[in-house]
Amino acid sequence: MPPEDLSQHPVGYIPESPEDNTEWITYRTWIEGLSQHTMNSWLRSADIGQTIQEAWIVQNAVVYVLNHNQHLITAGRQRELVGALYHLLGIIKAMGHSGDLALLATLCSTLARGLITTWIPAPTPEKSRRHTRSNPLHTPLDPEAASEVRTAVEVCEFALNLTDGTVPVSTLQQLIATWAKAKQLLRQQVGPRLGTDEQSANESIDSVTGVLVALEMHSCNGLGLMDFTVPPLAQLVKMALECSWSDPLVELQTLTRLAHFTYVARDHEATMACSQKAIQMGIEHLQAFSPVEAELVAEMLSTAACIQGRSIMDNLKGRKQLRLTAAKAFVESARFGGIAGSSALVMQAARHFWNTWLPLLSSAVNRKKCKSATQEVISVINKTEARKQEKGKTLLLHQWPTADFQSGGTTEGCFLSGAEDDLTLRAALYGLLFHSHADQHDWEGCLKVLDEALQVLPRTAHRLLIFKHMVMVKARLGQNFVMEIQRFKDQSEEYLAHMWRRLALNSTSVPGELTCYLHAIQALQKPESEWQKVDYIMEFSEWLYHNQFPLEDVVFHLEWAIDILLRMRPDRGSPEPAAAGAAGAGAAEEQVSTPAAPEGPGAEGSGPPSLEKLRNVRQLETLARAYTLLALVVTPSAASHQDYCLMAYTFLCRIWQVSLLTAGKSISESRIPAAASSHSLLLQKEKEKSKDREKDKDRDKDKGRASKQFQSPTPGKRLEDVPASIEEWASYACPEEAISVFKQDQSNFAVNRSTLQKPTYSLYYLDHLVEALQKVFLHELTIPVLQLEVLIAASVVDSKSLKDLYHLRLALVCSDLKLREAATFHEEVGGHAYICDVEQVSCRKEIALKKEKNKEPLLEESLPTLREPLTPAQQAEMKPLVAKDKTLKINGETGRGLDGMSFPQLWTLKAEVLLEMDLYQPARLLLSEAYLAFQELDDPCAESKCLHLLARLANKEKKYGQARKMAERAQHLGGSEQFWYDSTLTLADTLLSTENERREAVVCQLFQKLIDTFNVLKKERPNRMPILEFMTTDLEARCVSLQIKAAQEPEDSEPFQNSLLLMEMDDRLLEIEEKFTNIGHNEKCVDIKLERAKMKRLSAQNEKDAEQKTACYLEAYDLVQRAAAEEEELFHRIQGLLSLQGLQHVSTPLVRRLAHLKLSLVEVCLDMLQLMWEETLERQLEQRSVDKLLADYLQSPSDYTSVGLKWFTLKRTLAHTVLAQLGSLQPLCTGCVELRAQLLGLAGKALHLLAVHADPLRPAFYWEESLLGGAELSSRECLESIQEDEDRKGSYGGLLALRATPEGHSRKGWDLKRRMALAQRYLAQASEVLLQCLQVALGSNLLDIAAAASLEMVECVGTLDPAATCQFLALSQSCSASEGMRDVLLTATADTSSSQLAALLQLRHRLRRQERTSTNLFASVEQRLAAISKAWQNLWVTEQHFNFLSEIPPTFRILFLHHSRDRTHLYGAAYEKPKFIPAAKGKLLQVGGSCKVARMAVSPAAFSSLLASAQQFREHAQAEAHSEKGSEGAPLRGEEHAVQRLAEVVKPMEEYLRPLFSLLSCPPEARAPIPTVVADLGKYKGKDKEREESLPQVQPEVADNVILIADRHLLELPLEGLSVFDDEMVSSVSREFSLQMLWNRLYRKETEGNVKKESRGKDHRKRGIAKKGAKRVVSRITPPHCIAVDADNFRFVVDPYEEARGPEMLTPVSVTREILERFRDTFTARWAGHLGKKQFPSQAEWEQLLGSCGGFFFYGMESFLSHILVERLAAMNLEECQMVVLLDLARSCESMQRHVESSQNKSAPRLSLEGPVETAVLLSLVGVRSIVANQWPTVLRDNATRASILWEDLLTAGKPIGRTTRLLQKRGTGETVHHDEALQTWKDRLVLFQPQPQGSERLPVTLNLVLYGLPHQAIV
Repeated sequence: MPPEDLSQHPVGYIPESPEDNTEWITYRTWIEGLSQHTMNSWLRSADIGQTIQEAWIVQNAVVYVLNHNQHLITAGRQRELVGALYHLLGIIKAMGHSGDLALLATLCSTLARGLITTWIPAPTPEKSRRHTRSNPLHTPLDPEAASEVRTAVEVCEFALNLTDGTVPVSTLQQLIATWAKAKQLLRQQVGPRLGTDEQSANESIDSVTGVLVALEMHSCNGLGLMDFTVPPLAQLVKMALECSWSDPLVELQTLTRLAHFTYVARDHEATMACSQKAIQMGIEHLQAFSPVEAELVAEMLSTAACIQGRSIMDNLKGRKQLRLTAAKAFVESARFGGIAGSSALVMQAARHFWNTWLPLLSSAVNRKKCKSATQEVISVINKTEARKQEKGKTLLLHQWPTADFQSGGTTEGCFLSGAEDDLTLRAALYGLLFHSHADQHDWEGCLKVLDEALQVLPRTAHRLLIFKHMVMVKARLGQNFVMEIQRFKDQSEEYLAHMWRRLALNSTSVPGELTCYLHAIQALQKPESEWQKVDYIMEFSEWLYHNQFPLEDVVFHLEWAIDILLRMRPDRGSPEPAAAGAAGAGAAEEQVSTPAAPEGPGAEGSGPPSLEKLRNVRQLETLARAYTLLALVVTPSAASHQDYCLMAYTFLCRIWQVSLLTAGKSISESRIPAAASSHSLLLQKEKEKSKDREKDKDRDKDKGRASKQFQSPTPGKRLEDVPASIEEWASYACPEEAISVFKQDQSNFAVNRSTLQKPTYSLYYLDHLVEALQKVFLHELTIPVLQLEVLIAASVVDSKSLKDLYHLRLALVCSDLKLREAATFHEEVGGHAYICDVEQVSCRKEIALKKEKNKEPLLEESLPTLREPLTPAQQAEMKPLVAKDKTLKINGETGRGLDGMSFPQLWTLKAEVLLEMDLYQPARLLLSEAYLAFQELDDPCAESKCLHLLARLANKEKKYGQARKMAERAQHLGGSEQFWYDSTLTLADTLLSTENERREAVVCQLFQKLIDTFNVLKKERPNRMPILEFMTTDLEARCVSLQIKAAQEPEDSEPFQNSLLLMEMDDRLLEIEEKFTNIGHNEKCVDIKLERAKMKRLSAQNEKDAEQKTACYLEAYDLVQRAAAEEEELFHRIQGLLSLQGLQHVSTPLVRRLAHLKLSLVEVCLDMLQLMWEETLERQLEQRSVDKLLADYLQSPSDYTSVGLKWFTLKRTLAHTVLAQLGSLQPLCTGCVELRAQLLGLAGKALHLLAVHADPLRPAFYWEESLLGGAELSSRECLESIQEDEDRKGSYGGLLALRATPEGHSRKGWDLKRRMALAQRYLAQASEVLLQCLQVALGSNLLDIAAAASLEMVECVGTLDPAATCQFLALSQSCSASEGMRDVLLTATADTSSSQLAALLQLRHRLRRQERTSTNLFASVEQRLAAISKAWQNLWVTEQHFNFLSEIPPTFRILFLHHSRDRTHLYGAAYEKPKFIPAAKGKLLQVGGSCKVARMAVSPAAFSSLLASAQQFREHAQAEAHSEKGSEGAPLRGEEHAVQRLAEVVKPMEEYLRPLFSLLSCPPEARAPIPTVVADLGKYKGKDKEREESLPQVQPEVADNVILIADRHLLELPLEGLSVFDDEMVSSVSREFSLQMLWNRLYRKETEGNVKKESRGKDHRKRGIAKKGAKRVVSRITPPHCIAVDADNFRFVVDPYEEARGPEMLTPVSVTREILERFRDTFTARWAGHLGKKQFPSQAEWEQLLGSCGGFFFYGMESFLSHILVERLAAMNLEECQMVVLLDLARSCESMQRHVESSQNKSAPRLSLEGPVETAVLLSLVGVRSIVANQWPTVLRDNATRASILWEDLLTAGKPIGRTTRLLQKRGTGETVHHDEALQTWKDRLVLFQPQPQGSERLPVTLNLVLYGLPHQAIV
């Protein structure tokens, strides 16, 4: 062979063929001649040796010939030596081998190979062999070939037969291999003995020879020739392992070959055994071999290790650690290949190594794990490639095709991506090593790896990957990469721009990033690269913004991108209606697919096209995104901010138009050919479909009701018609046909995958656009945008869960706009399964895969190691957490739906919307699942957001402790600026809801800390300055508000100090207002103005100086007026933008905000108007008429100060201002019932004020007249007649006398008449408006508005119609009482987890505060409350309230005491129902009945003092109850002090209420005897006696049961102690909260009438006494019309802790036991309950006792509600419990300690529920008819007295509960209380403990026990 040319040649050099080189031919001929001459000489010497019979000469000749031709033998050219070798073999046969059998075997093997090599067929390709069977009947050899092959067999057998064990195994192996191949060619099988001579008698066959023969047979099989019948491999492996091998090299080769064959046979265990044995033995003997043999050993070791690794890979079965074991084997194979110097073996091992690690390389942990192994493999490859290869020095065992590993085993196409060729593999390995260093941020190490790769890899295209990595690394290190980037100059500009962008993303310096971005943009110059250029410019703009470049640069680049987009050439083939059928489908597709090119600068019409010409959806969407970015980066105060939002909205609407037009065109074209072909099919399937329809009808019935009206197209509208109004948009649902078209469409004129290539990215910016539109009060415009998001989610992303998110957002927006039907539709479409199993499974699967990738696997032999702690240097290098917004990701495998890792983010977004909708349970489920997922994903920012939302949820549920912990944990994790602002506000709400006294100060410190942080950020982030400035200013405003609130709380602070503080706060608010104005947040300025106006009004109330007070009122008016004017200006500006949107039935947040501002302005004006007119009236009353005339005459405008002049001017215009504002409010109240009710209420108040001002008589005249003379009615007819008389000759009737006056007074009289007529007209209008207000308010349960309107009606009607006034007063009192009782119920149910009622009540309360009363959620909550809660039912006040007074029992006298809201007036009313007695001819004569009303002016300070004295009395009583020692004199002395203190409360109370005594006292006709009805004597003279017998005298029922309906605060006073109730006609005084509650107690839905109950009670009473057989007959007379309470159905709980301390006979247990024993035979035998702590009741037993009884008796220490869970009591229904007797409020040391311990975990509002009045409120709400309870703390002695007397009167005497309680209240007043003898003797034991009454003073013990509810219940 010619020598290799290693010299360098120029490019284009073509090497010369050796056959054409004459010098080479001459040289070759000369060498061949010399070789032939030498061969001839050696053959001649052999002949001579034979001749002279010298064997050594022959042997030497053979050796010389073999050695000289070794190169031919190694090259497989033995055929050239056949003649010479055959000649030498003949000589040896003739002379003998002389004992040198090895030489003979070598000679025979070489000769035989020369004979058979020519006749061995070419190898069959591997692929064809897989599908064809081996053919033993192949074409036979021709005679010549058969002869030579047969000769070869004979030669081999000759040598084999002579071997006797002295031949080296290696030589024997060569001979056996040749013999086996020759046998195969001759189609001769080898016998089972594996011998060479089947007929030989010698059966001792060497096992080594047998193994070698079997191996050669396996090697020959499967090649398309005859297959040997071979022994099993397992047997062969066993034989090989048991053999005693003399040559380790052959043994190693045998084991390696066996490993190969067992691997091919898929015998994993045998493969592992052979390979392991081979590797172990080879390593042991490797050092002992010569260098040549060592290389051979290394080759075999490399092969064995590779086979072992491949076998492990084939048997992984999902065990990751085995994969690592296989990789380790491949590393060993590469290492041994490197020792052998075999590049093929090394690359083969490297390929397997790469393929083994490839599935794990996506994990940084796994890349770190394989780093060292990769370095070793690369090192071996480089060393092997650098080493000079020496070929052909070793004789191969097989020089023909074989199934052995030497020529097979690595089949084509078995390697995965990255290993197609050696250079690709080496580049990939360097890339892997680079990423391993990059994962650890070892950029210096990365650079070293890449430098090494560039040095060792040849200059091919494979180095581009290395250059790409090197450029990125140098960019990160800040080094110069200009040379490296030049390597990409031959690539396309898109690729080059992509590289520059990647450099920008990897650069660590801002200048470097800037340069790279600019190069990336400049690289794109071709028209077809414009889309990529626009994307890069927009990305660059975002980068400029976030890196605090000037906003002008950001806006410039965004406008540049917009200019490129607008100048793109419009696509042809757009879907215009006129060109619908102009071209075929193919032409249309061709036109659509043409890339858009920009118009040239000189092109015709080079300006931006009009909106109608823009039809490319991708172009429109990118434009919308660009304008959205502009809106986000500019200052909100900038004028362009709103314009950018509107431009983005316009382009999105254009997308709707183009897309629907495309869908309509596509559907219309598809229907034309489909109509004809489907006609016949429809007829055939009509019957089948009819059956399916009927099945679907029932299933879709409910769903269709809600969605039918929205999903069905509007009549007269086509599919391509876009909704024309906001209401149509809100109820719009894109047809399924259109969505199907969009999913299949590929054009540029619809919403599809080609136009929205990054749909989630587009949705991200659409979300921001929605937020921006809402911030500029364009809520209406968000609906089309959200509808587009629904369309993208359905047709492009194809994710139902994502579509449901936007339906929920649509429902929320529609709810804010009061579009209830649309909101309902979107809620139902979104469904109630907010998280599905598929999402959870997908998310958990992705998390598990990620964890598996990041998990560090352990090899089987490795030991677990501890994780090394981070060094301080590493900790310093860790970057701080940066919060960035994340977009959802599409599923990469399917291209549809969301990726599993995006579901937690989607759940968080859904939960945020659900929280806004107050759907707590699904929000909690979503947030819990998302939080767990984010924890697994190690995403701190997402975790913090979840925790913040959970804190908000806990706040809404009033779980403030939990909310605080979550908010603090969220802030510990950190987040963005917005997150810190929101989480701080949430934490502040939580802290303010606690009972910490310094909570305002703590929150202010929290705010100030965040303000300081934001102030630092302002300097670092100038582009975020407007947002940060708004946040800091808002926090400052909140701090001031909290300080104002804290300053107003102390009631004992001096007014002067408050005034100074308010002035200081006002100055700070003014500064804050200026800041808000500067940053463009005028809506906040409005709030600040309202806050300042409120402070001005407070200052005016505290101001003493008249001038300063007037100035404060003027400033307050000016502030509110300016606030309303600014808001109205904003409203008109927004309306101007939305004038064509059809907003007639839409109530936006801006409209409602403006309405509230106008209402506030009207309230301020009305208060000022009332103040002005009152001052004028007072001044007129103080001055005499002459003085008045003189003052009016002399008054001049110049006499006023500036403040006085303003006040004077305002007086003239204020009324007109009020009427104007009320008129403008009417259209603003559309869709909002509460606003309409407030408007009507204020309108009625304004008209009433105008009527009062116009009336010539002062307003108080009528009320004063009623107090002096009274206005009493005996009947309704009397009422009407008196009213008519008053109309004719009442107060105004006296003015008629003016007609008779002299002519000088006629003008004055005419003026008075005009004023009277005007006043009456105003009064009539006010009444009408107020009645409308009541109708609206009561219909919507707006009790606060109804209460105010009712009280205003009381003022309007006054004493002109006492009955009507009484009705409205009762209604106002009922509404106010229901509001107060609702607050008590809300306090009792503050723990939302305690019951369903608590959760629903708190949810309703929150919805009401948020003005979300028009939502479905609010309606469903109220419906559910009405179904489950008795307490809620009792709170309702409806229009039926006007019928209640006519339905009360005739024995009731109803007294009303009701304060005005400011407590400046006290209203009173007394009502008795008329009675009817029989008269002649069956007629009924009406007698009795009265209705009186009164109003008196009172002092709020006096009433506050009265309440304070009552509270002080209770505190003293509490102290005495605790300090009682039980001595004899102490009770008497304590009683004297108590009497004195009670008198200090009763006397001021008497003075306070004395003006109403005439109203509260019983009417005189109640005392007068009713006259007997006498017949007419002239007509019935003869029947006098008969008439006297037939018409007996009937006494009417006396209204002796006083029901005192008073306000909540009045009930704190001992009203029963009023002297007006000491009248003998008063048999009972019971308290009531409202007329509504009284009626609820009287009439129940499921109870029988009074008469029926009464009769049943009487029968039961008589039957019970007879049956029980008392020891003595008890005379019980139960008054008529009493409600019977079954005595057998009483339950009791008495001192469950046994905490009473004192004499045994006074303890509750002892007293109760005696009562039970005393009345056991008559009444108490069936009483059940818990007496003492031996039968301590659980909470469930408490509920069972209360819920199953007709009467309940509690007798114990502390308050009743301290023993039972209040929240559980509030949720109960105690309708069956008619009577509750509470003898509580006693105290001992033990009970006080228990109460203090239990109170530590209770809030102050919760503890306030344990008060006596609150306890009565709760028991009344849950359905109890009568409650007897103590008013203030007491002692055991007094409770024992009450218990004995109370039960004696109730059980023995059968007295009603009201009369019994009243008898107890009268004790101590000098009256005699009669009891029977038995009772007196039973009470003798209490004489020592009962203080004796002194004089007529009322004892505190007598007034302590009061009755709430019905007084006419009696125990039977």
